[in-house]
Amino acid sequence: METKDLWKGFTLEGSKDEAVFLIHGFTGTCAELYPPAEFLNKAGYTAIVFFMVGNTTKADDLKGTTDKDWINSILIAYRKARTQYKKLYVLGLSMGGAIALIIDEEEKVKPDGLILYEPCLTIKNKAAYFNKIIKVLVPMISFKLTPLPDNMDIYLQNPNSYYSSALESLVKISRRALKKLNKVSAPFLCFYSLTDEMITFKGIKNLLKVSPSQNKNLHIINDSEHMIQVQSHRQEVFDTTLGFLNTLKN
Repeated sequence: METKDLWKGFTLEGSKDEAVFLIHGFTGTCAELYPPAEFLNKAGYTAIVFFMVGNTTKADDLKGTTDKDWINSILIAYRKARTQYKKLYVLGLSMGGAIALIIDEEEKVKPDGLILYEPCLTIKNKAAYFNKIIKVLVPMISFKLTPLPDNMDIYLQNPNSYYSSALESLVKISRRALKKLNKVSAPFLCFYSLTDEMITFKGIKNLLKVSPSQNKNLHIINDSEHMIQVQSHRQEVFDTTLGFLNTLKN
């Protein structure tokens, strides 16, 4: 598959027994997860990055879809993958991290482990929680992507604007995950950057406190922006991810 088409979703075939199911973030696309997927695939894992409904390269495609649509499209793919591999781990980025937690909280057949890249549980910009007002005052939100190191920009294929009504769905997903953190039982590794511009540590702190999991891990990064998988610390992130997965093999 050409790089320009990665947003459609992809599978990198590796082990027949172990796979990692990766979930992208809010207004993102599957392409943003190619770097960790490729790394894990080279380590022997099958990497599955499934298309989340509405999340294309065009802002209009997200309009008219909701949090329920996004989650349901991921759950269908997860359930299928769960039957195909002896061990299935879920890696979620930002909003995808919140969805990964929802999978462990609500699905009958749990993941064998969770890797959470900056999970979106508590949002730093408080305006997001006043989305009913925001979507009237500012119907469309535009943003400029910060240039990334080492030509990583090619993996950010998301539109540079979105309808602010989508914020309501993001908040609903965060709250849905937060509500049942005391049911997160899978082994997990959570990443958080002290300079993250999108989320706060509060939700992660609560996860570490109330989850009954017997294998809870936190990795702090000192100075990275939110998209840690394409920033300068990404190799540290990938190596730590692989180290955690290797501890779950037995």
